Order: sequence, then structure tokens, then C-alpha cells
Amino acid sequence: MQPLGTSVLEGDLARAHPADAIETLNAIGIDAATAALATLKPDAVAAIFNHPGLDRPAALISRLPPGRASEILLRLHNDRRVDIMRHLAPKVRRALCALLPPPVTADLTRLLVYAPHQAGGIMTTEYVSLPGMTTAAGALQHIRQVGSSKETIYAIYLAEPETGVLTGVVSLRELLMADPLSLLSRVAAGRTPITVRPEASSEEAARLISKYDLLAVPVVDATNRILGIVTVDDVIDTMIEANTDDVQMLGGVQALEQPYMSMGFGAMLRKRAGWLSVLFLSEMLTASAMQTTRANSKRRSFSRCSSRSS
Repeated sequence: MQPLGTSVLEGDLARAHPADAIETLNAIGIDAATAALATLKPDAVAAIFNHPGLDRPAALISRLPPGRASEILLRLHNDRRVDIMRHLAPKVRRALCALLPPPVTADLTRLLVYAPHQAGGIMTTEYVSLPGMTTAAGALQHIRQVGSSKETIYAIYLAEPETGVLTGVVSLRELLMADPLSLLSRVAAGRTPITVRPEASSEEAARLISKYDLLAVPVVDATNRILGIVTVDDVIDTMIEANTDDVQMLGGVQALEQPYMSMGFGAMLRKRAGWLSVLFLSEMLTASAMQTTRANSKRRSFSRCSSRSS
């Protein structure tokens, strides 16, 4: 079967759902994947990068021209942007940051402080926040205006305008069902928001989301000022990655950072040589033990036969 031509591949990616495009990109070499992405519109590439499951996103971004890469980064959800920038070489990261708007760079700097296994490391700052004195009708109008730039609109976080202190949470369902003139503070009355600290582990964020059946959990500092939110899809991505590494470690092998088909022989050898050596030695010992057992069994059988003959 001949590989698809570049123009055919590009046409398929332009028409494909991001999940299907990701399957194609993961199955081909990184040079071909980069060439295909370079021909797509920035919005289409951003949709692919924002979707979970793409292998080597940082490597793909680093191979694109800086201007093109910065266009794509600017269109990504900020938690996804942070994850990609975290895996870039420092020189490449600095060059791309210089091409991004100052507010985006400041946001990146603030989020990169946290480790990827912490709640702060996987949170996003793209959430809907309003004062508690906003009416339900005013909140819906605000969502219509800013919703396209937010990662999720299924919860509205009530915060004090001056301090940013979190005072309540209203779900989109509650907002739609509320009287248009009701204040958000009244809709959220009587409930204490479930929160997590930025230094907490991603497992703790996952536990809270699971226990309270949330789509996202707000991240707050020591003064209860909201810093961002951790969404359920970010938690799922983190847990899948962690479980994959755990399974590989249980097998006694070092985790791989890229697919087998795109990994060089030298890198694969370094990752797997130790465990393969142990398996080879174990096989030799097992074979020797089995040969010794067979030899002893034959000697005992011969001895019994000799005894009977005598």
C-alpha cells in the first residue's frame, strides 16, 4: 500500500474531525505531519492541538516557522498552550513568547510556575467570572459576548470585583432556570463552593471532581481568590498519561515520550536495553535450569532401568 500523497493528506485533514485528523498525524512521520499542518488554516490546526490525544505537540510546534507557530499558540486554550510551552526547549520558548501579546506571555509565566502534576499546572484561566450582584439576564448576555473565548461556560464563578475572592458558583442549568431578574448571589445562596489549592495534586482535583460530580473545580489561593479552574477533560488527560507511565514502570521499562514508529533506534535501545538484558539473562537461566532438570531425569530413569536389569 502506497503512502498518501501530500496534497491528498492535506485535503483529508482539512475536512476531517480533529479526532480523525489526530489519528492520521500520529500514524505518520513527524516531517510529514509538520508539512501537512503547515498548509492548514491556523484555526483548523488549533482545533487539532486543543483536542486530546495528539502525539508530539511540542515537537510539531517547534518545527513550524515561528510566526506560524505563534499564530497557532495564540488560538489554543491557555492550559494546552502552557503544556506545550513546558515541553519546548528554553531557546524556542523564549523566541515564541517574544511573538505573543504581553498578556498571554504574563499568563504563561504565571502558570508555568506550577508543576504539571499539580492542580495549578493543569488549570485554565479561561472561565466565566461575574460579580454576585449581576442578574441572571445580565449573566446570559455576558456569556453570549465572551463565551467563544472561554474553555467552558457550564459554570459561572462569582467573585468580588475588587479582590477576586470566590463567593459562589452558579451552573448554566441554574442560570437558565432562574428568574431573569434574580441576582446571581441569590441563585448561589446557601452553598459553599468546592475548591482546590494550586499546590494540590492533580489526583486531588480528580477526586473532588468525581466525588461532587463536577465539570470543573475552581483553584483558589490562601485568601480564597480564584486563580483558575481545572476541567474534567484536563483531569482525564492527566490520569491517562499517569496510568500509562505506571503500567510501563510495572513492566520494568522507562516511559516513552513518543510513539514507537517515530522513535529512533538509539533512543529505543536506551529506553529498553536494561529490561531486555534482564529478560535475556532470565531466559538463559530458565533454559539452563530446564536442561539440568531433563538431564537429571534421564539419569534417574537410566539408574532405575539398570537396577531392574541387574
